[in-house]
Amino acid sequence: MYKTGICGHLGIGHNLLNGQTIKTKAVAEELRRRLGEGELIIVDTYGGIKSVHRMLYQSWNMFRKCENIIMMPAHKGLIVFTPVFFSIIAFFTGGLSTLSLEDGLTAS
Repeated sequence: MYKTGICGHLGIGHNLLNGQTIKTKAVAEELRRRLGEGELIIVDTYGGIKSVHRMLYQSWNMFRKCENIIMMPAHKGLIVFTPVFFSIIAFFTGGLSTLSLEDGLTAS
């Protein structure tokens, strides 16, 4: 099982220099450095609507295989990924009533 999964706009394979991409890349690089290469799963949200199927598949695998999830979507990604992630969490935990938001989003 992986320690952490991160979902955000990384633009892997592209030279993007906007604020969201730089912030997400910095967090991902720091997590890789601290946890090790084999302890991090990355879901790149670059591509928008054209890559929804890939992102949903990768997100599903991230939730199955990771202990901790970091969600760093951009503007429209927040509208799309928040309900998707809550649906996936509800599936894995048996419902949203078992979730606690006191110390972050953790199953109780």
